Amino acid sequence: MNPKLVFPVLAAFLAVGAANLVEASIHADINDPRVQEALQFAVVEHNKGTKSLFLSQVAKVIKAQRQVIAGIFYLFTVQMAMTSCRKDGTDQLCTVYQDPEKAQPYQCTFEVLTRPWLIHEILIGDICS
Repeated sequence: MNPKLVFPVLAAFLAVGAANLVEASIHADINDPRVQEALQFAVVEHNKGTKSLFLSQVAKVIKAQRQVIAGIFYLFTVQMAMTSCRKDGTDQLCTVYQDPEKAQPYQCTFEVLTRPWLIHEILIGDICS
């Protein structure tokens, strides 16, 4: 067999095989426990990074997507709002204020990479406006 022909064919075969290891970004079911865990992790990390004395919670999930890469990459677009729970408190139930003035809603995009085999989650991005 001609070596000049083998290498391009092998390279093409490997490229097509590697492409199948990464899936396109698809809708993530927000009711899936793994999706819930990733979102909750993002919210906890977000709250750690804010200067507010009170916790924020997800008021509404606008979009949830997932993609398999070197783990599972989640992209969440959510509406956050303030709660009456203090960051340093031990309150278990933190509901979002119903009054928009107290809730001070804002939108965030969270990017989370989970690696279940390492029991490891990383908040890659946290963009809020």
